[in-house]
Amino acid sequence: MNRSGSSIINIRKTLITNLILILLSSALVLFFRIKINAELISKESFALFILIYLNLKFGIWFGAVFFDYTKGKLKARFSKTIIIQLLAFYVIVFLFSLFILFAVFYALNLSNGQINITLIFSNFFTTEVKPFILYYSIGILLGSIIFFYLMWKETLTREQKLKEEKLIFKYETLKNQVNPHFLFNSLNTLSSLVYSNPELSEEFITKLSSIYRYILENKDAELITLKKELNFAKDYFYLQQIRDGNKINLSIELNNFNFNILPISLQILIENAIKHNIASRDMPLNIRILQSNNDYVVVENNLQEKNMISDSTGLGLTNLAERMRLITNREVIVNKTTDKFFVSIPLVKTS
Repeated sequence: MNRSGSSIINIRKTLITNLILILLSSALVLFFRIKINAELISKESFALFILIYLNLKFGIWFGAVFFDYTKGKLKARFSKTIIIQLLAFYVIVFLFSLFILFAVFYALNLSNGQINITLIFSNFFTTEVKPFILYYSIGILLGSIIFFYLMWKETLTREQKLKEEKLIFKYETLKNQVNPHFLFNSLNTLSSLVYSNPELSEEFITKLSSIYRYILENKDAELITLKKELNFAKDYFYLQQIRDGNKINLSIELNNFNFNILPISLQILIENAIKHNIASRDMPLNIRILQSNNDYVVVENNLQEKNMISDSTGLGLTNLAERMRLITNREVIVNKTTDKFFVSIPLVKTS
């Protein structure tokens, strides 16, 4: 959100708070006046209406100016300075309201023939100031509660927005790279195949180019069709299998492709399984991709964990779960038994 948009939100929230505060305090003053006077004369009603109107006008104007000035500071955590500024705001509005109340009171006394300024002051502080302070304090209390609640909500929203932006950044980083080590290893494998098996090297190049074409074509996509993602995962596994031989196997048991899925999600889980498990010809790593409950795709592998795990990019299974939560508002389900590891990814029904 840009600065002007944030400023408008701050001012809008301030005005709501200020309106409630002033309306409440002014209404209570009016109620008090009605209570102590069985019949309120029309000129007094008009004068009190002017009081409320002037309070509103001043409060709105001053609130807009005040919070426009402090909008940068309010984006930070609350500090003593901000509290002092808020108190100063309330004091200034209070003094202005008190001045307007006295002006109305003074005008009413003059219209009733009372010209003794000392007596007017005495009556004002005796009959008006105490209830005004009481009711205005109630207004300030409620207004402050509303203000800090709104600012607290805005802070939560801002933190969530920052978190989402951070996840999107990591997501973009992930989508624009299939592990550089994978590319390096693939090129090494290719250099060997060119001499030992030219036909296979041609197929290898086709699959490798298909992988990076997929990444480039879908770099801005939040979701991709299940069939496209599956083909991408198969191409990725094909290259891994050329390098590892019969050490790794992949079986696919899907029958409904009318779903969308996060790009690179299946590839991440295949890579995760290969990276974290021992694979040999005697103890091959078997990976299955199957459908569960018709709205989840499950990637399963036999558990043959390595004692030492090589450094990862930090954008693996945990980040996949975060991205899934962000984009689909659903959870990735991870289950582990003594000999199996399962990851269930939510599918999104195509419209």
